[in-house]
Amino acid sequence: MGQSTEAVKLNPKFKPLYLSDKRYFILTGGRGSGKSFTVYDYLVRLTYEKGHGILFTRYTMTSAQKTIIPLFTKTISALGVAADFHITQEKVINKRTGSFLYFSGIKTSSGDQTANLKSLPNIDTWVIEEGEDYNDEASFIDIDDSIRTSQTQNRVIWIQNPSYAPESIIYKRFFEGYEQTATIEALGVKWDYETTSHPDVEHIHTTYHDNREYLDEDKVAQWDAIAIKNPDFYRHKYIGGWIKDKEGAIFQKSELDYFALEDLNMHNAEAVVSFIDVADRGTDSLSMPIGVLIKDELFIVDWYFTQENQDITAPEIGYMCKRWGIEHLAVEINGVGKGFYENLTTYVGCQTYEISQQANKHSRILQNSGFVRNYLRFRNDYEAGSHYDEAMRELYAYNRDDKQNRKGGLNDDAPDGITGLWLVLNDLFSGRWL
Repeated sequence: MGQSTEAVKLNPKFKPLYLSDKRYFILTGGRGSGKSFTVYDYLVRLTYEKGHGILFTRYTMTSAQKTIIPLFTKTISALGVAADFHITQEKVINKRTGSFLYFSGIKTSSGDQTANLKSLPNIDTWVIEEGEDYNDEASFIDIDDSIRTSQTQNRVIWIQNPSYAPESIIYKRFFEGYEQTATIEALGVKWDYETTSHPDVEHIHTTYHDNREYLDEDKVAQWDAIAIKNPDFYRHKYIGGWIKDKEGAIFQKSELDYFALEDLNMHNAEAVVSFIDVADRGTDSLSMPIGVLIKDELFIVDWYFTQENQDITAPEIGYMCKRWGIEHLAVEINGVGKGFYENLTTYVGCQTYEISQQANKHSRILQNSGFVRNYLRFRNDYEAGSHYDEAMRELYAYNRDDKQNRKGGLNDDAPDGITGLWLVLNDLFSGRWL
């Protein structure tokens, strides 16, 4: 790579930015870890090679002129190369080579910029800063697909402080199925964080301990003290560990047990059971988890979860029953459920049951959550964006405080569906679980 006129000491952890030929670079870490500064420095240097077009984005950005460009101007000045660059309201152009950085938000006051950004010519490097705010997988795919020049290396550089993993498109795409646990030793304690073995990814993880010499001593002392007062918060905020559990959630991800479908021995199945919580409002989803009973455990092999109307759902449920060999199918008949049940029986050939749930849904979910954690097993290999994925996201997010659910617009279809399935199972095999 072409060099600017000034030498800057590089943290060895960031060397893969300069040396790796992989497409995806994911930079994670806690506060003060030097991620953004190092990338700014790297991008300025990259412009000293001819032929590079760099798209620099945040998911939301009101004005590059007020937010991002001043930071690049500071970096350019620190390197002593300000005379080499022409700066406009949305671009920084290297006058020596013609390589440039173009700045934009994905979502702006003028609307979604995805269509405009994916049509920009001569872009070989896409940078996403503050990736924790970016949760639009469709726009990520659209722009990612447009980074495909043939003359130079194509790169996607994602920068973020780790957030809530089940809601992160980058975690779902590049970590799940490739997760590895790494540790760093700091303040006399070994701290865990997640890394990935994904073959297309160069993962760089740093903390403020890698950058202490450049930080204010008083601020570093405050951060060090948090490690003793609140180690869980410290692990996330300053070590940069992903959050697997949402605060207040009934079903914490770390408390559930998981399996891969290919490892499940269906020959040991005693029964295949399902339950349908019928959608009866515009924002509700029909929730139909399907469980395979093996010994004392119920393995949730599939989950039909949709807002489609019954003209579509009834025949598709018939297909699901045939596909999985469902033997027992219970349907909650409260509200619109009675009419749905009568229509559904023309599509399925298994034993069906009408269930009328009288108790408050939220109370029922709370009261039976312990049984769900102890005896139900969930897949760890479902596809992002699938019905199973959507149901699990709702399950993980559902709060113990129902006021928080209503305040956040969280539906109870997934947790109620899984709780209803447990209650049906317990009725069918009475006395097995005390």
